[in-house]
Amino acid sequence: MLKSVEFSNVFIFEKESKRMPVFVLHELSHAYHDLVLGWEHAGLAAVYARAMTSKGYDCVERSRGPKLAHTFERAYAMTDVGEYFAENSEALFGRNDFYPFTREELGKHDPGMLALLQQEWQVTTTTTPTPPTTPTPPPVSAAFDARCYYRLTTQAQGDALSLDIVNDSRANNVPILAKTGCNDSGQLWKVTPVPANPDPEVKDSP
Repeated sequence: MLKSVEFSNVFIFEKESKRMPVFVLHELSHAYHDLVLGWEHAGLAAVYARAMTSKGYDCVERSRGPKLAHTFERAYAMTDVGEYFAENSEALFGRNDFYPFTREELGKHDPGMLALLQQEWQVTTTTTPTPPTTPTPPPVSAAFDARCYYRLTTQAQGDALSLDIVNDSRANNVPILAKTGCNDSGQLWKVTPVPANPDPEVKDSP
């Protein structure tokens, strides 16, 4: 069939997709190469020639599928410029069965080809956004500051039913409940300031 992509054996489609996860993309890449880029694409021819000369694809790792041992052989991408484009398009968008397997590996192994693919497929380079910086909280002291900010007492029983509110030992000194003088609930409370360092022995001067 002229100018078409045909899968002649659909019975092994699922099996082959495990060995070559994006082989459909590979075949459609040939169509894109033919109908959009053109077979005389000078830039693609140049990076392919450079790859051939470098011999960087002459012995690469090949994945033959789940639970099967990897082998090392000449990359299928070196068959011709069309396979070079299609094979590396697999690495760009998914995972190839020959090294370079992924976009990251392609960038390390053949950066010129990665740049050309991103240009011709109109893929923008994305970066992972940097998460917002969270200020480091001040260290927490091992114990509460013993000084009371306030003591809440009942009007009926005074200190016998009380709640002490103290410093939380952090830089912002947020008052928090420290202890209670009872376990009862439903009381009416009043707030009374308490001196930071009460000293019953200190008397007013005459």
